[in-house]
Parts: sequence; structure tokens; C-alpha cells
Amino acid sequence: MATLSKAKLTDTTGAFWIADANTYEYLIRFNTATNNGRAWIAIPTFTDVEFWVEVTDTVNQQYKEYHSNPGNQTLIYDPYFFVYP
Repeated sequence: MATLSKAKLTDTTGAFWIADANTYEYLIRFNTATNNGRAWIAIPTFTDVEFWVEVTDTVNQQYKEYHSNPGNQTLIYDPYFFVYP
């Protein structure tokens, strides 16, 4: 187990790493300029280590946990769960 450090890159994008701020394990990006009334979540991964990410919408009181299995190096993408006002 490890605790990741985090940094805000933009108003909609954050980065997470374990040991080196120049080596991201994954990013998370929120897109609210969508065509389906939802906030889209994209989590590109740069590691094959298993991890969980819990995303919480503090306005609508929604949350969802995302899981990346060991060996996964593909994008986690969810354009449906979070309702955008």
C-alpha cells in the first residue's frame, strides 16, 4: 500500500504520484462541457499497479469508486455516472 501525493494541474485536471512528482501514476480529468448532461470522468493510467480512486461530487452528494486491476494500463472512462446541473 502507498499514499499518493497529488497536484492540481488545471481547474479540471489533477495528477497523482508515489515517489517522484515528475513521474505520474495517473491523472484525473473532469469534463463538464458535455452533450449528455453528465460530467465525464477520464483517468489515464501510467502504471500497471492496482489502485482505487473515489470521486465525490460535493454538490450533488454522489460518489463512485473506480478500480484499476493489476496489469491494467488503459484509460478508465465514465461519461455517464455524474449528473451535471
